[in-house]
Amino acid sequence: MAKPTKAEMTQRIARISELLLRGASRAVICQYVSEKTNWEITDRTTDRYIQKATDIIRSGAETDTAYEIGKAKERYEFLWQKALSMQDYREARGVQKDRGNLLGLEAPKKTDITSGGEKIQLTVVYKDEL
Repeated sequence: MAKPTKAEMTQRIARISELLLRGASRAVICQYVSEKTNWEITDRTTDRYIQKATDIIRSGAETDTAYEIGKAKERYEFLWQKALSMQDYREARGVQKDRGNLLGLEAPKKTDITSGGEKIQLTVVYKDEL
């Protein structure tokens, strides 16, 4: 049993990641590895693969918010330019509105709490008054 190359390891971890993302349990993954692959590895090695795949998935949760907002802004800019070049002003307006929402430029929505169209009268009763 030869040691896998880096490329083979990357492919194996990717396959295990895919199985985890599809909801496969450890038992299902071990069965898959023993029956459907020619990896010839032990359950302990499979556990190490599962751990590496889990670490990769977990690292995907770490988001660079500034980068993601910048990317979204650039995408909106691209879509806006495209809509204008096609003279699709309705789409351009929609893109501009969505971009404004992303950046928090829209005025906050006001919520009027009513009951059947009438204002609700709230009465505060303190514990000592009971």
